[in-house]
Amino acid sequence: MEFKLKKRLGKNGKCKALSAPGCPAAQTGWKEGDEITAINGQKIGPAYPCSPLSRWAGGPAGTEVTLSLADGSTRKLKLADYL
Repeated sequence: MEFKLKKRLGKNGKCKALSAPGCPAAQTGWKEGDEITAINGQKIGPAYPCSPLSRWAGGPAGTEVTLSLADGSTRKLKLADYL
């Protein structure tokens, strides 16, 4: 399944997932508020909002990304254009 997952920065500086009801991300199990702790093995730290790492979701369609979640799981996804 290909999809582009939107992201937002939570109040505590953590990267939180956003997925609109019915979007491809929601259909594959993403829930709003899923906490992303690392992207392609790079931990999200305090400088995340200003770092190149924060632009991961804007990569070209077809790019594979591995996201680590706060619950210890990882999810691989392939970015795709989604409006």
